[in-house]
Amino acid sequence: MRRGESKGASKNCKCTLIFDIRYAYIIVEGVLGYELRSSNAKAPSRGTPRSAGLDLYFAEYVVISAWSQHAVTTGVRVSLPRGTYSRVTSRSGLALKNNIHVMASTIDPDYDGEIKVLLLNTSAVSYAIATRQRIAQLICKKIIIPEVKRLDCPPPPPSPLSTTSTSIKAVRSDNGFGSTGMF
Repeated sequence: MRRGESKGASKNCKCTLIFDIRYAYIIVEGVLGYELRSSNAKAPSRGTPRSAGLDLYFAEYVVISAWSQHAVTTGVRVSLPRGTYSRVTSRSGLALKNNIHVMASTIDPDYDGEIKVLLLNTSAVSYAIATRQRIAQLICKKIIIPEVKRLDCPPPPPSPLSTTSTSIKAVRSDNGFGSTGMF
């Protein structure tokens, strides 16, 4: 696959044309572009004008068994605004009332496939998802993609908060999840 970029010709349009041998699409500053890839697909939409999330709808009828997960298709491909990535998150009412939760939700800025949503049913009963049902939210977030470099650094200096020579590292462990306490 070959891919390239070409700046928009208009001075008023801050856009980039992305092309490869399969298709071309445009990234426009501040605009989420979308393509419907199924006759059952529905465009992402906001519940209210100031909603942070765009509602996603599903393009197939699916039953998620109790205590199981299923990847469900939306039939939608998106072109994210420059400098963003997306998160797919649960709808609060569906999570509270039916125990249906979204899992594994990051959409990278260079992903160009159809959005699929991994749903987890944490209840003891099966849940049926109707075609074109509103079931998740897509949220765009700003992102910085830093250069990654190995840092060969000396150990941290002694803590100014301690009367001993204990380093700052001793204040914070590297034990991970829950290491600073639960409450």
